[in-house]
Amino acid sequence: MSDFKVGVDFHSGSFRGARVANESGRLEIGELFTLDSPQDVNDERVPEDSSVWSVPDDEVQIKRLYIPQSGNGSVEDRVRFELAQSILEDEQEFAFDFHSTGESDRYLGFIFRRNRLRSLFETFGRTLPDSDNPIPFRVRSLALGLGYLSFCEKEDGELICLVDLTDTAASLCFVHNRSVADLAWMPLNSSDISSTEVRNRLAIDLKTVVNFRLSALMDQGIHVPLASLIVTGEAVDEQLRHALQAYFAVGVSAPRVHAGYLAESAREDPGTLERYVVALGLTVN
Repeated sequence: MSDFKVGVDFHSGSFRGARVANESGRLEIGELFTLDSPQDVNDERVPEDSSVWSVPDDEVQIKRLYIPQSGNGSVEDRVRFELAQSILEDEQEFAFDFHSTGESDRYLGFIFRRNRLRSLFETFGRTLPDSDNPIPFRVRSLALGLGYLSFCEKEDGELICLVDLTDTAASLCFVHNRSVADLAWMPLNSSDISSTEVRNRLAIDLKTVVNFRLSALMDQGIHVPLASLIVTGEAVDEQLRHALQAYFAVGVSAPRVHAGYLAESAREDPGTLERYVVALGLTVN
């Protein structure tokens, strides 16, 4: 049986798309594409009932939850209850989602404002599904991690930090023992990272955020050191990775999409495949 999903990621002024088929459990990347404007997003390329869209990290509230398996009710119901209790406004104004971290009883909960999701959909002439249906959205940092785990060659080590830079922000995902353990983001002060001064400032800011999240992971019982930093983005080049290397005592590299997942129709220059990791992660169930 064949099924497919299309992930669409808004990235630095354009839309990155990935069409992935699921052939009885085997994933195959059928198409990777870039669209320059909302008018280029049509039902043929991005079917409404099969598409999932990224949401910028700064537009999503992330809650780190402890939900014991021994409690009453389903995990989904209890996560939704915890998320609903954390907001002061009408629950109907929000959409909720969650993801297991792979650590016992620990989950990442996500709170989306429905009016913001609605405006995103209206940009493409579409209507947001009602509150009884799953939302076709995923926060960028989570999609980054799922894209890496599902489609990329894995780096050695127990704890990996993934970073994806847009022109306004950096999405961060921490992967522990091949599960998403934590998420973060940081704003970028400049979209032009060509100067040495800007690259060094970015490296310092990123080091600060990474260290803060590593400390939080230690509080959750994850005491292993960071093993690798994987960085991608439109403006990312070897000069930036070299600048980051000076501040991080680990290897700094690019994500490598495994060629075995690519259909002939999706084969591109290997150097461009890394740009689609978030879009690919949007297609993962």
